[in-house]
Amino acid sequence: MLICRLVFFGSNYTAFSSESNTAIALSFLVGLRFDITVFSILFSPLVLFHVLVFSWNENKFFSKFFTLYFITLTSLCALVNLSDAGFYKFSNKRSTFDFFQVLTAHSDTIGTVPDMIKDHWYLFIFFIGCVLLASYLSRSIKTFSIVLPTYIRIVIKVVLLSAFLIGFRGGLQLKPLRISSAAKYSSATLAPLALNTAFTMIKTSYGSDLELLNYLSEKERLDNFNLTRNYSKDTTFQSKNVVIILLESFSAEYSSLLSGNAIGYMPFTDSLMQQSLYCTNAFANGKRSIEALPAVLSSIPVLMSEPFITSNYNSNRISSPVLALKNKNYQSAFFHGGANGTMGFDNFSSLAGFDRYYGKDEYPFEKNFDGKWGIYDEPYLQYAASEMSKMKQPFISCIFTLSSHHPYSVPPSLSNNFTAGSLPIHKSISYADYALRQFFESASKTEWYQNTLFVIAADHTGPYGSEQYAKIPKVYSIPIFLYSPSDLQLKGKIKKAVQQLDLFPSIMDYLNYDQTFYSFGSSFFRSEEYPIVFYSNELYYVWNKTSLIEMSAEELGDKNQNDQSILNFVRAFTQAHNEKLKLNTLQEP
Repeated sequence: MLICRLVFFGSNYTAFSSESNTAIALSFLVGLRFDITVFSILFSPLVLFHVLVFSWNENKFFSKFFTLYFITLTSLCALVNLSDAGFYKFSNKRSTFDFFQVLTAHSDTIGTVPDMIKDHWYLFIFFIGCVLLASYLSRSIKTFSIVLPTYIRIVIKVVLLSAFLIGFRGGLQLKPLRISSAAKYSSATLAPLALNTAFTMIKTSYGSDLELLNYLSEKERLDNFNLTRNYSKDTTFQSKNVVIILLESFSAEYSSLLSGNAIGYMPFTDSLMQQSLYCTNAFANGKRSIEALPAVLSSIPVLMSEPFITSNYNSNRISSPVLALKNKNYQSAFFHGGANGTMGFDNFSSLAGFDRYYGKDEYPFEKNFDGKWGIYDEPYLQYAASEMSKMKQPFISCIFTLSSHHPYSVPPSLSNNFTAGSLPIHKSISYADYALRQFFESASKTEWYQNTLFVIAADHTGPYGSEQYAKIPKVYSIPIFLYSPSDLQLKGKIKKAVQQLDLFPSIMDYLNYDQTFYSFGSSFFRSEEYPIVFYSNELYYVWNKTSLIEMSAEELGDKNQNDQSILNFVRAFTQAHNEKLKLNTLQEP
């Protein structure tokens, strides 16, 4: 585990390089505590059997069994930890047990394994080395017999069992060691370095059974955060089409306009933003595509260790602009060029109220398959534009791109058209940007184009290239903007901090929707500005205009903490989240 932590540190040095050497060394020291806990949990059957029944090495069969047990579990620990060394730059946290649920939700994940090994070949070599080391250690154990008085044997057994019990709990503290303890004993920035992935997976293997919180009374909660929205106006409802476009992994860092970098990889998106109402301080709520859909379409925050789509609450009644606009006779469709069933998008789109789902199976031309995830962006976006032209207006649709997902496929015929940047993703971002340009060129020739509000955002950020974008909140920084060809007033900059949760209420406010609904976000067009809450490895990170506050669940419940106004907002926000999901009342204003 020490070897794996060193590899994790080296692979993600940019994320931790601003910390002092002393702090980094302390994180390695703290990490030993999590390693001992994992060791105690995983090998407790071996120790209990050895101590309470008979010494396993006294029996040839059990000796071989426990040798295999040791090698297998040690190798699995190495596998998940080394995998995270490569995956951390995408997720910005240690993986949790939901990794396996998300993995099975990707029906086409297996096909990308060779590319992942190729891109991270050095991690594979370290993994093989760890397996060989575990095998060597298991064979090199020397046993011997010694006759001891019964009382000494009992004392030794009691000491050994006590040591394992303490290790199992992670120490002598009142409560067992938790994921959030890493920040307490090191720092929030270095918590992922102190943790190990086997620990975070074990601790989150129990599922997402939310607890009803009582930080605040109902009145106090409503005073600090009320998710009821009603934008009643004297003006008439705008019966405009709504097209939501989610761009895979489009970080603000890749935009020259948003980052201020001389070199950008999305020139068309930058030019379109300048003709739109765009946000200069916009954030994704999660780090994965599977977390983006509930945030964008239903304003559901990312406040659980696993995504809403794979959680116990994935069949709850929810709110969405699609469901709301059914009352206004809108048709609806969801477009994603990936394999049908990928990440549960088809099920969630149905839950959100979409009439039709268009996946890879519905796309008619197999020749445009990228061989990995699905259909290349350019032909698929053209297909989406064509299918929307067949829909009766008004309609609402959502299009999710995919070519800028790892392994960053670009059609061979166009590969030389885009310059490779400093990161492998850059060329595919430029291709996806080109595909978006072609989509708008085709859409502009349709009869529905002028009467359409385009809502464009990234699903999450991609791999970072600089230290500035490796840390919260910049690691969540994405483009978000609204564009309408016929609305000359929908232009300019929104400088307040906004998030994906704000898209649902902003759409309803723009259309002059006059009914009440629930949302954890607020409209771009309103003066209120809520702090943005990020959640990672059981820690809350609250971005409040210019400051970042870090806290654990224990600190959230501590009435003696400073800055009670921010804390009370987060308390009300998380309390409302748990209540609405637990009681299934997210669709009932």
